[in-house]
Amino acid sequence: TMSLSSRFDTWVDEHLPGIIEEAPELTIENGRLSTNPRRPFIIDEPSSGRPYIIIDVSGQYTSLEETEASILVLEDSFLWRQDDGLVQEVPIFRDVEDTIVFNEDTLYQLFDFFKSSLPVFLYPTAVLLALVYRLVQICIYAGIGIFFAQYVNTHLPYETLLRLTAISIPPAVILDTLHIILDANMPYWWFICFMVSMGYLYFAVKVNGLAETEAQVAATDQELQQ
Repeated sequence: TMSLSSRFDTWVDEHLPGIIEEAPELTIENGRLSTNPRRPFIIDEPSSGRPYIIIDVSGQYTSLEETEASILVLEDSFLWRQDDGLVQEVPIFRDVEDTIVFNEDTLYQLFDFFKSSLPVFLYPTAVLLALVYRLVQICIYAGIGIFFAQYVNTHLPYETLLRLTAISIPPAVILDTLHIILDANMPYWWFICFMVSMGYLYFAVKVNGLAETEAQVAATDQELQQ
């Protein structure tokens, strides 16, 4: 969530002023978009200078095939080009009954609202996805723990390996969180986190294996004494 929100804030701060300065005054009335004046408006991407957004209600542009722009806003539809080159189109403004006017001040206020509210909307989804991801990760790592147990000549139930895995992942999670907060750039970071978790898991399996062996030896001695 923090990473996505930070990227969105950075994009807004770097690109929004140039985009808004080129944008015309937009009016939505009776479910249709109009511009003043009524002509195509091409908004370039500030970093590269290539066309990025086209707003056209005049009919000169009807698809993205005739331009290298990524977004085309028409009178009643919205088209965008995906990373794989496919173009998606969705109808817009159909349910808008009131008259809405977007000018420079309105657009700045709108994006400021998005910047402040994006983390709030993303947090519940991020928590749910993180929970599912960690549960799957624990199950997979516990499977690796079976091989660690065989390597140290011990046997641990899968339920025990699940618990050991659950406590071996948090150190890597903490490191990854610090990595995001500090905005560090380290190569093969995912592999480093994986190896940290594997190191903790191997240590936990080995220690528990020794404890189990000692318990078995003690039980055997007790039986012999009896």
